[in-house]
Amino acid sequence: GSLAVAAMLAAGRPIGTIVVTRDPGGDSFTDDDVALLTLLADRATLAIEAAGLLAAERRSRELAEDALRSKDEMLRLIAHDLRNPLAVIQGYAELAKRLVPEGSGTQRFADRLDRIAANARRMARLLAGLVDAAVLRASQPLELQVQEIDLRDLLTSLAEEYRACYSELNLETRLPTEPLRGSYDVARMQSVFANLLDNAIKYSDPGAPIRID
Repeated sequence: GSLAVAAMLAAGRPIGTIVVTRDPGGDSFTDDDVALLTLLADRATLAIEAAGLLAAERRSRELAEDALRSKDEMLRLIAHDLRNPLAVIQGYAELAKRLVPEGSGTQRFADRLDRIAANARRMARLLAGLVDAAVLRASQPLELQVQEIDLRDLLTSLAEEYRACYSELNLETRLPTEPLRGSYDVARMQSVFANLLDNAIKYSDPGAPIRID
């Protein structure tokens, strides 16, 4: 009989062999037969390596997705736990401002209470944005709370909040006299305009005018 063996080498490391035999009395393997067997061994090695890489990639992707889900769940828990304290901070700041007597010397204190309440609202909005991002990454739909509002009121309120947060902010509003009514999710529309304002503040020179028009 005749025997031909081709080694399967991956990065110089043997991972197996291909063995071919012929019955006794048969022709011996030629050099061309050996070359073909070597080629088959090389192709089989490549296929095994590719399958291993694919499995490793799939496992890495699964681990990354699990880690992302764990992180998103942690964000949701943190956001949920922080909402109530922020609401308490905002509520007490607004209550304290109403209790401050009018008169000289109290305006500065009232302004600081406004700043506390405004920053609590901003923090709550940022937390809500983190939760929304986690929901979208999980390919889940956002639950919108739609109601009819006048965008002028929303923008005016947001501008007042930012003026309270940034004492040196040069913010102008030029809003139309006619209503800008429509059906919106108020919290998410606030987030949209707040993001635009944050970018305007971040990329403008200190003291430069920022206008809502």
